[in-house]
Amino acid sequence: MRRWDDNTQMVSLSVWALIVNAGCQQPVRDPTQAVPQVTAPSAKRSAAPEEALLIITPSPVVVCRPDGLGEGTVTWSGNGKDELEVRVGSPDGSLFAQSGAQGGSKVTGPWLKDGTTFHLRRAGTQGPEGMLAMYRVSVVRGPCP
Repeated sequence: MRRWDDNTQMVSLSVWALIVNAGCQQPVRDPTQAVPQVTAPSAKRSAAPEEALLIITPSPVVVCRPDGLGEGTVTWSGNGKDELEVRVGSPDGSLFAQSGAQGGSKVTGPWLKDGTTFHLRRAGTQGPEGMLAMYRVSVVRGPCP
């Protein structure tokens, strides 16, 4: 039975490390060479998606109540054109707030639980075409004041 000495093990590990690292190295670019330009094929681009914001602060919502419920501030803004609605639970759920196109902010009561969802949509619309944003609340237990 052949016994591996320390030198043989060191050489074996060194060769193994070179093989493993060989694929990880980036090719070195000659700084005197021009960087190739990549152009995308011309195509009609669709309109940019509507800008919308829907957040709840603090995030995560920190609770210390025994029932695990908390409260937060819901803040939203839309595309600057449409009246807005914020709904709870689903896109067609209970109406939480309405605002003009500029958006708004409103404090919830102590009823937020982990996983509660808020949905920002254009007022008066139904279905997915009216949806602008969705936010899922995260709740964590924290120290009581």
